[in-house]
Amino acid sequence: MYQHIFFLLRYVFKRGESMLPFLDKLASVIYQLLDGQNMTTNKTKQNLLQLSPGESEQDLKRKYNVMKIRLTMLIVMIGSFTALLLWILNGNKTSLVDGTSIHRNYAGGGTKEVTLSAKGEGGQKANIAFTVKDCSYSNEELIKIYEEFKNVIDGIVLNQNDSWDCISTDLSLVKRVTGYPFDIEWESNDNLYLTDSGQIVDWSEMKDNKPKVKQIELCMKVTYRNFLRKRIYQATVCPKQEEKSFQDIVQSMVEETEKSTSSQMVIKLPQFIDGEKVEWSELSESKSLTIFLLSVVTAVAIWVMKDRQVAKLVQKKRLLLDEEYQAIISKLTLYLGAGMNLNSAWIKVAREGRGNPVYNEMLITCREMEGGIPEKEAYEHFARRVRQQQYVKLITFLVQNLQKGNTEILLLLKQESLLAMENYHALAKRRGEEMGTKLLFPMVLMLGMVMVLVIVPVFLAM
Repeated sequence: MYQHIFFLLRYVFKRGESMLPFLDKLASVIYQLLDGQNMTTNKTKQNLLQLSPGESEQDLKRKYNVMKIRLTMLIVMIGSFTALLLWILNGNKTSLVDGTSIHRNYAGGGTKEVTLSAKGEGGQKANIAFTVKDCSYSNEELIKIYEEFKNVIDGIVLNQNDSWDCISTDLSLVKRVTGYPFDIEWESNDNLYLTDSGQIVDWSEMKDNKPKVKQIELCMKVTYRNFLRKRIYQATVCPKQEEKSFQDIVQSMVEETEKSTSSQMVIKLPQFIDGEKVEWSELSESKSLTIFLLSVVTAVAIWVMKDRQVAKLVQKKRLLLDEEYQAIISKLTLYLGAGMNLNSAWIKVAREGRGNPVYNEMLITCREMEGGIPEKEAYEHFARRVRQQQYVKLITFLVQNLQKGNTEILLLLKQESLLAMENYHALAKRRGEEMGTKLLFPMVLMLGMVMVLVIVPVFLAM
């Protein structure tokens, strides 16, 4: 069955690729209906702006939320389809008929596992699992009815007792057995311990005297018209054991019933247990509801984790900006000291940079200046996009130089370069300490392995 499910899901997923445009459109409609502009927190919005500089805030929020809605719908759809498929496949696989019977497989049909739930009038519940064997007939199927009856009556008479070697609970001395034509009479040779109706003596009267185990004879007389048979059971009456739980009683009775009716196609479940009426129902093994709930939980988790993923990307970007700050300050100081003006030095540094997002931000500033935005405003836009304290400080120096013609710009940049170098070394040292902390746990594991390799041979040699 699970092979069929796998191939069907594989086919659906391949076909599902053509559904992506439809899901995009549906996600866009849901975004508009839910007023998606309010679905993004301010922190996530600022993170998105830092990750994608140059794009409008509205477009970023729309793309991000549509992507999350589409992913959520896809996960829920896959989980729902899988749950529905399992529910359909398991829907017709029921063994309990009319709430009271279990049908066996025909001879050669193999055994089957059945899980049942029993509920007593007093509110007790029991969930049991047992094996139903297929109906087995031999070539000697037409043996005498009485010989077959003897195998059946033993299990019924013993009731909750395991064997005749220790009878500790009342016997079930029935007068007739369904499916057999016999009238049954019982006779005990010692009614002080076991009555003709199968009741055990009241042990509470004998507790103080420490009652002994009693060997008795129980005679079964089977009659049908002119047919008469007698059978003597040698029974040992023992003190009552601790009472079994409802779960144990139900499990034992069902297993005994299954065993005692091995030649019958239908197993008739007991309707009364310990004098209480029992209602039977079959427990479904379908995992469809679990799969559906897991898909919903997964979708919610991914929805939340997407915001965290964006925050981690922003944190990584800020770290890269911190690492490159000292190099940018040094290059600007060098080019300005060589006689280049601020605009040319900025463009040259931006075009030389590779592999760090700060140079992309600088190139955006260059394009803004080429597009007609004043140099001062372009630098201020850069500071707002980067949002790093040291870069804001750098832009402040540059803007002051543009406004007041500060002749000490080189001196300020040199001082800032020395400070940036110290911060860079401190940052490198901190990252090294963090890396050492992360490696501490693997080192402890390796130490434990070494200790095991050294100590175990010593103990084995002792």
